[in-house]
Amino acid sequence: MKKGGWFTSLANIERIEVSVIKSIKVGSWPKLTVPLNSLLFDCQSEICRLAVAGNKVECFKLINKLSRSVFIRYIAICRVSSHSGGTPGPNGETLKTAADKLSIYKMTGVAKMQNLPKMEVLQVEIPKTGGQVRTLGISNILDRVLQTQLSLLLDAYLEAIYPTEIYGFRKGRNCLQAVGMLKHILATASKPRLGVLLIDVEKCFDSFLHSSILEHFEVPKEWKPLLRRWLKPMMVDNKGAKLGKIIRGIHQGSVIGPMICNVIIMKALITSEFSKKKIGVFESFSNTYMLMVEGKRKQRTVYRHLISYADDLVITTTNNQELSRLLEIVKEKLSLFGLSISAEKTKIISYANTEKKIVFDYLGFTFLYVPRNKIRKGGILSRNDDITNRKNIQAPGTHLVYPERQGFRDIKLKLKNTIKKLKRLSFLEILNETNAIVRGYANYFA
Repeated sequence: MKKGGWFTSLANIERIEVSVIKSIKVGSWPKLTVPLNSLLFDCQSEICRLAVAGNKVECFKLINKLSRSVFIRYIAICRVSSHSGGTPGPNGETLKTAADKLSIYKMTGVAKMQNLPKMEVLQVEIPKTGGQVRTLGISNILDRVLQTQLSLLLDAYLEAIYPTEIYGFRKGRNCLQAVGMLKHILATASKPRLGVLLIDVEKCFDSFLHSSILEHFEVPKEWKPLLRRWLKPMMVDNKGAKLGKIIRGIHQGSVIGPMICNVIIMKALITSEFSKKKIGVFESFSNTYMLMVEGKRKQRTVYRHLISYADDLVITTTNNQELSRLLEIVKEKLSLFGLSISAEKTKIISYANTEKKIVFDYLGFTFLYVPRNKIRKGGILSRNDDITNRKNIQAPGTHLVYPERQGFRDIKLKLKNTIKKLKRLSFLEILNETNAIVRGYANYFA
């Protein structure tokens, strides 16, 4: 943003801070009507501008100054209160009342931050499909607020440096964009030489080396002690029994966890040590290869792409002979950060035989390649589907993308069970409950 506009925003922030401090001094939590999100956006825009200009030192000075300000502390407390303030951490505290907010505000002051109590995280297990469980961690309100203070501003810096290949945990980006990009790549690539590598990083959040996080996840110097605190909390169960300290990774459910995930994946696979134009995992590969066509050697250009959505990665290449080598390089690079891939969920897919149907799943969607000679009405998705107009395409086949059938069955079963439980309620009450489930499914897939 322009200098004059930024100085105006700073002046407005100072006026807000004076108002907040006055209210807090008399023991009242202020309810501001000014456009806080607009001023926060101005702060984030200035951080982003400095990062794009390469002025990293000034950028981190601004992050440090603002993240400890009354303005950001106020916003962070309000956000945590509205998002998860009713969920208690190990100490049983919530963030609902004005008294709760005043107490947390005082504890987030610079002087108080030097003498924080030892950090504990409540471990909660959530069932997954296949009988497995996902372990989540619920930290105390104070640490949630402190992490929010930092993430509100650090996220703006990271957005300025993230490569386009990262789609997960980013504002303005979602799984549909990652799925759309993959479909575009598959539809436009030369099929007989096309190869796809589906990679699942095993227990991603639980496996990062703490040394890698401290080296690559940059925060202002003053926040380093807090970052170390957040990496090694004591895990406790719902009865208060200590389960041990975290020695690797960061607990799922933390505010800064998604940012750490993106940064580590970026550093491991995308950032190149030798070239700004090449993705790190591709830097040892040639841009061309030789191919025998009708008895003559011809040179072909190789097009490679990487799509990252949290721990779900896709690599595509128009030279399917290099897929195994690519997989080994990915394993090697991830291992430097303490990560490994799931052998069960990782797949190598070749389009060498364009006369066969090819099916794979990614991010809850099924990708189906249908050869041109098998395009017909009905029998692909349902009896009434008609894609016969695609018979006229010049490509050897066409791609269809649709939600996984198992996911669709699961949502139907969930609706059925919900209706059974609520059948004694009124029609409108049942409708409100089922609409929330349908809305959640539609928001992801539509």
